[in-house]
Amino acid sequence: MDNLCRAAELTNTDTMIKIDRNPKDWLAQRAIAAGFQAILFADIMTVEEAKECVEAVRLPPVGTMGWISTRGVRPRDWVKHTDDIVVAIMVEKKSLMENLEDVLAVDGIDMIQFGPADYGLSLRTPGKPFVRADYRDKINAERDRAHRMAIDAGVRPRAEASSAEQCQYYIDRGVCDFCIGWETSIIASWCRQNGSRLREMLGRSKESEKGFCTNTLY
Repeated sequence: MDNLCRAAELTNTDTMIKIDRNPKDWLAQRAIAAGFQAILFADIMTVEEAKECVEAVRLPPVGTMGWISTRGVRPRDWVKHTDDIVVAIMVEKKSLMENLEDVLAVDGIDMIQFGPADYGLSLRTPGKPFVRADYRDKINAERDRAHRMAIDAGVRPRAEASSAEQCQYYIDRGVCDFCIGWETSIIASWCRQNGSRLREMLGRSKESEKGFCTNTLY
């Protein structure tokens, strides 16, 4: 993490890390010590847990953060560094969405990001098959509602999109921060597109009909 942040700093690039629910306090503190400027907390279930996320990155008496000097930061500089950390919360559970107004009122939360996949899963009926298409309209409506509520509360919403073109929908609704693409889906999409095209090309070649060509995509 230290080397990743050093590399980002050389190109004046800000960094955000997404961390899971446990052990979020230590992971957040270690990431901040490495040089990350923003922490995105995932799998938060309640308003109290949202408050704990803020406490995890703030120094006493506001929070529980201590001084960690993995990069030789002086205590006086550490104070400013922790004060400037962007605290972002994933809204991806039904229980948190039901109390979103109280979450947005928590002092210290700077940003939310709605997680449609996990939010849909939190709506399911245990023991029954999950068909995401059955929940798509509700998921989209709740996503838009979460964004509106955040903007009204002075908290920045961050939207998920798979391409720049998809961002226009959110820009028209006042959203200015985005997560564009995921490495696994980007690689899978590239393989599908290029693999399919290569198969078509080989299928049209006489050599492939004779069995001289093979189609291998690593």
